[in-house]
Amino acid sequence: MFTPHSSHFGKPVGSAAASVVKRVGASVGICALTVGFALAGPGAASAATLPASYGEGQFLSGTLLGLDLNSIVELTPAFASNNGSQPMQSSSDPLSVTALNTIGVNSGNAAHLRLGDVLDARILHQFAQAAKDGSSMATSGAIGKGDDIDLHLNSLLNGTYAPVLSDLKLSLDAVAAEARASLTTASGDYTLAEATLSFTSPAIAQLSPKVNTALLPVDAAIASLSGNDGILGNAVDRVVDPVLGAIGSSANVSAVVTADVHGAVQPLLTGTYGNGGVTFNLQTGEVSVDLAQFSGGKLNDLAPGTELLSGPVVNQILNGITDTVSTLTDQIAEKVTVALRGAQVTVHADLDMLSPQRSLDSQICRDIQVPIIGDIVTPITGGVLGGLGGLLGGTTGTTGGTTVTQGVIGYTTKTVCDVVSKALPDLRSTVNVDIKGTVQQILGGTAATAAASVSLLGGTVSAKIDADLILDGLAAGLNDSLFDSDGAVAQVVDRLNAGLLNPAVDGLLGSKGVGTVLTSVISVKVNLQELTRGAHGSKDAMFTQTAVRVTVLGGAGSSKGATVNLAQASVGPNVTRIVDSCATNCTPGASNPDPNCTSNCNGGGLGTSVPTEINGNGAGAGAPITSATNRLAYTGVGIATLIAVILALLAAGAYLAREGYRRNHAKSVATD
Repeated sequence: MFTPHSSHFGKPVGSAAASVVKRVGASVGICALTVGFALAGPGAASAATLPASYGEGQFLSGTLLGLDLNSIVELTPAFASNNGSQPMQSSSDPLSVTALNTIGVNSGNAAHLRLGDVLDARILHQFAQAAKDGSSMATSGAIGKGDDIDLHLNSLLNGTYAPVLSDLKLSLDAVAAEARASLTTASGDYTLAEATLSFTSPAIAQLSPKVNTALLPVDAAIASLSGNDGILGNAVDRVVDPVLGAIGSSANVSAVVTADVHGAVQPLLTGTYGNGGVTFNLQTGEVSVDLAQFSGGKLNDLAPGTELLSGPVVNQILNGITDTVSTLTDQIAEKVTVALRGAQVTVHADLDMLSPQRSLDSQICRDIQVPIIGDIVTPITGGVLGGLGGLLGGTTGTTGGTTVTQGVIGYTTKTVCDVVSKALPDLRSTVNVDIKGTVQQILGGTAATAAASVSLLGGTVSAKIDADLILDGLAAGLNDSLFDSDGAVAQVVDRLNAGLLNPAVDGLLGSKGVGTVLTSVISVKVNLQELTRGAHGSKDAMFTQTAVRVTVLGGAGSSKGATVNLAQASVGPNVTRIVDSCATNCTPGASNPDPNCTSNCNGGGLGTSVPTEINGNGAGAGAPITSATNRLAYTGVGIATLIAVILALLAAGAYLAREGYRRNHAKSVATD
């Protein structure tokens, strides 16, 4: 997909705005053009042989999804030819605004090229010129203003590698190429600013879910340690229950382990990782690679045909990511270990029980007086005693003047005993165990609080609970559950390796991983210098300087890949020898040597001080040639300067190009 860009750099040309742009653009544009490079004048042509010359500047060419980009009229290059008898021929930015709009290209002060789902860029300049003495030059280039030049490669992969990588994109801040020829000799150079390769790999995405899954054994271990029937509770019971066997009871035990393991590892899951050359987000799987960091820290002055995505470079990039993931795995495991060792452990056991006692039976005896009943004989006197006897015991009969009655005749003592039951008070039994401390303290046999006490049947039974034995049991349970070879930490490490590290290694470096795709399917080459034939019907050799060439093989079952050339410049014909781009200005004894020759040529790139005019005295006879090119390729010049030059040229070039199209005739620059 393309990132939509605004197509306007400034005010539109027209009415008052046109006047401003014309005045400012002309003056600024001329200043920009004066820093352009000039052709070295060839030797005087024979009157009998008129040297032909060609120049072609083309920003975009190649093949795309089976389509020859050169066949698209809207992408027509700037082309100039000279049969040797014509005045200077030149062409600048022949892109048709009307035609470009038919393929979704917006145009303001600069053409905004959007080609399908592949390329999104601002075409700033294409230029070509051909002189009658056999010399020619050409340039082309583009720069993103606020946005990059984006080459979206994902749509070219036909979805084949979606499980491996997606959103594959090459972004450039600026790219330009230039070429110049003098009869059979040609040279070229390029400028490339900020080349970033980005893609998304599912193999290194979803970090938080992966880590949360890996931490499940910790959550399970903490749950198994806690509670009345947990591992720690049972460790307490093993010490306390035998003591309480005398009363046939057991204590109430609670155990709580408090550890914020997820919070401990969270800071590791939120940052973007990388070292400047590579940055990646393990949540989204997005990877961004600064290709300059892997080509000696520079993108310019590289050897012709340098592959930016060579096997060693790709391996270095991906190994850096997997090394980081491996380190992260170790860091997560360490955070888990530290969090668990610092976890708070609280263990409590208690018992408060009353034991009822049997009633105490006892016999209580006492003496009592018991009356004795017998006969009482009483003489009868006037009938009175008889009357009294009857009154006291009752008359039982009379015999010969006496009366017999029943009554108390005495008393005796008798002992009486009773059984009495007496209830005894219940006996109290108590247990109290308190253990508080960190896991690390308990493993060391200590705790901030470690107290244990017991009293059985009100102290009538001797008993003691050893707090040290309880600590030993707790330590054994904690170590087995958390830190043993099959404990929670070991399980976390295994899960991190299986769910995080191994997928990253396989997904990036495996036989079907990102590395295989980047090295066998994608190619990004810079500074291509080639001799080509057949340009504009010519069978003679042309020299072509290409800044960047991106090749993408089509997905499985598809032959429609792409070879996209960004920023090309071609000159000729009859080129048989390619020389260093600043060889002309550095020639010893030349009349107009480059004052910065040494510094500029040692690096093999273009100089920052190139004459705008070279007369024929030092480089061969011929009329002076004034460079009217947009010199985009300045190795050693900062990107800010580059942008300033391009934008200045844009202001002038856009107006001139628009006027040229409006008048519907080609421009030509006459020479003396």
